[in-house]
Amino acid sequence: MFDDERKQRNIFVKQLQGVGLSKQNYDIDLLEPEAIKEAFGTMLERQTQFRKDGFWEAETKNPLDDVDILVIDNELRDLFNEKGIFTSADEVAYMARCFSTCGPIIIMNRIAHHPFDLTLNQSFEGQFESFSDLEIGQRQLSSRTLWGVGGKAQEKFHPWYWPILPEWRGEFKKRVDDVKNALSKVTSIPDFFGFRESWEWIPRGILQRLGSGREYTFLEFLRTSSFVLPPKDRAVLHDKVELDERTIESVSRIIAARLSKWLEWQVLPEMDILVDAPHLASRFPSLLEGNHTSIGVWNATAVRHTMEAPKLKASVLQKSRFLKMHWLSRPTWYWRKVMNDEKIPDVREPWNIEFVPFVFCEDTSSFVPEEQAKPFRAAVESPFATRYIKGLKGVDYLPPQRLAL
Repeated sequence: MFDDERKQRNIFVKQLQGVGLSKQNYDIDLLEPEAIKEAFGTMLERQTQFRKDGFWEAETKNPLDDVDILVIDNELRDLFNEKGIFTSADEVAYMARCFSTCGPIIIMNRIAHHPFDLTLNQSFEGQFESFSDLEIGQRQLSSRTLWGVGGKAQEKFHPWYWPILPEWRGEFKKRVDDVKNALSKVTSIPDFFGFRESWEWIPRGILQRLGSGREYTFLEFLRTSSFVLPPKDRAVLHDKVELDERTIESVSRIIAARLSKWLEWQVLPEMDILVDAPHLASRFPSLLEGNHTSIGVWNATAVRHTMEAPKLKASVLQKSRFLKMHWLSRPTWYWRKVMNDEKIPDVREPWNIEFVPFVFCEDTSSFVPEEQAKPFRAAVESPFATRYIKGLKGVDYLPPQRLAL
């Protein structure tokens, strides 16, 4: 936990302690001012070395290196007012991601204490550009669904864009390993993710995050994209044709985090490049097994961090599956492959598609009858921009203009 007010830090710790996380598996700690100063001193040294040599040594001790999940409050003014540096959560997140070995980074309270992002792609208030991996409000920190802890009463508020944090942390390590392997040879991002057939359908505004766009390789992404590193920090890499092991070790977490964020928060929300189970079932209900009048059958499709989506006909969809499953928080399929697969009755006979009386609510991760939901327009370019929320009391749905269809 990283906050500038001691009283507030203690409150956050108590919140987390009340979630029910196993004390054997989790240590919940505060980063005290002295530890924070030490961490930033080390990270500045590492940044200086990286700008000179193209890598930094991990031998120096840094308090953030062993942190599996780093939670940063957005307001840090009081803590760093004396030094005049690192005055924002975004500065902290950048340094922690690029010059430490910490795991996923969460920023709290950027837009509200209990927000739901109606853009669905973090395009409101600059969250996507930030080096945070997830953004929440302080009232959401103790959510059992966010931490994957079961409880007697199911929490109503459960954004579909949330991962399950412990699972997410484990998958981050797998993504880092993928990046290390990809950087050791010439690896194309379209080929790595299986996007070659649908690449032309990805909006230019999304593709431009990947750098110069000449080859769309992992190395080009690192060398030319400010989404990965700003010009001063990547200048030393400009003429490198190959990366040595020390450089790969230094940059692999950065690329894994940034490419994962691009995929999860830019590509997936479009829902016409990749599509997840609830939205796929809504479009092609013939893919759903079981009694279609039972809302429980529909809700069974809303799963995260799993190989299969219950109630979906896996055998029919096998060839359309997105195979890099640990790069996303939920099982997905290539929409272009699905929509052209005439083995699916709804593709073969679109005039016979069943009417679905339920819609999927992005704020509760569940289906409800359409008359009980509120439509909104996500900030995407695809024809599937209309989505739904349940609309829960006390939640800040932002920006509110997206509710005005």
